Amino acid sequence: MLSSLGGEVFGSPLDKLLIIAVLSSAAASTQTTILPTARTTLSMARFGAIPKAFGRIHPRYLTPDVSTLVMGAVSLVWTIFILNVSTNVLGDSITALGFLIAFYYGFTGYACAIYYRRELTKSARNFFMAGVVPFVGALLLTGIFIKAFGDYNTADASYTGKDFLGIGIPVAIGVGLIVVGAVVMVIANFAFPQFFKRKWETADPGILEGTVKGKASVMPD
Repeated sequence: MLSSLGGEVFGSPLDKLLIIAVLSSAAASTQTTILPTARTTLSMARFGAIPKAFGRIHPRYLTPDVSTLVMGAVSLVWTIFILNVSTNVLGDSITALGFLIAFYYGFTGYACAIYYRRELTKSARNFFMAGVVPFVGALLLTGIFIKAFGDYNTADASYTGKDFLGIGIPVAIGVGLIVVGAVVMVIANFAFPQFFKRKWETADPGILEGTVKGKASVMPD
């Protein structure tokens, strides 16, 4: 299909650029599937929320090899499973991904405002950039989550045209995975109690101004 389309639009040999572009995009998408999850599990392992093996750094490549391999394998198994079930279910899975993104980054926005709460009143810049912007972003994502829950919670809104126990397939997959994550977290509370006993943290004084306790500090991204 790409060869035919590329040939009609660009002609030969420029039609090969279309195939290269699609392959590059597919490779980039694969990396963006693995890298964020590997980075997240690396951080969780370093803080003691999951087994320490996920926090191992390869001595030569200086990358989280265990996290990368495991998350890559999980992504591959999930993709193969979905493709073998139905391409329509794959479409619903992509839609369901939006629920997870809104949930994850929404909580990140709230966490940012909470983490820097003692620094927000020190300047207008701090208040706006570390408080208002992430909090408003979190509110928008929460609103999108709620709106999408209503829009996709019907059989007509799914690619499969079906529902699961009266719940739209995208909602069942997206929200269902969040519920599964909550259950796993409860189990992890018993397996890794020290992590869940940690107190709430706040940013070090002066970190947003570039100094922490009188020492130079790198500004956060």
